[in-house]
Amino acid sequence: MHYSRKLFERDFPTDEACLQRIMEMRFPGNMARCDSETCGGVLRKHHQVSGRTAYACHCCGRHLYPLVGTVFERSSTSLLTWFRAMYLVGIIGPHISAKQIQRETGVTYKTAWRMLRLIRTLPRRGRSILIRRLRRSRRSSRPRSRLRKRNR
Repeated sequence: MHYSRKLFERDFPTDEACLQRIMEMRFPGNMARCDSETCGGVLRKHHQVSGRTAYACHCCGRHLYPLVGTVFERSSTSLLTWFRAMYLVGIIGPHISAKQIQRETGVTYKTAWRMLRLIRTLPRRGRSILIRRLRRSRRSSRPRSRLRKRNR
């Protein structure tokens, strides 16, 4: 199955949906170790804090920031724009230009170049599930060429 733009837009309609995917990838089931004095390092369920990129412990209210330690940390670019850029890298491949990302996402060239550079520096094993899923679907949807190059 090809992961189309329509499916992508359905899966990630808002920044909150993107943040939820990051939280699920980093802390499955929204369960994370809470290091507050009240919880004492026990796994606790966390819920999203409205208007912030944070989740709060259900028990003590201590905030957890799932973007810390990722390429999204300290970025003023919206998560939805980041996910669109990763979608394009997954569909088109690593040879995509920053100019094409600029045209598709509506950001400045400087922002597109920075985003592309950071996406390319992600380690292969640690790449986003989204990018891996897109690459897999792209490979399976392309017809295989039976023609081989002639030796000259």
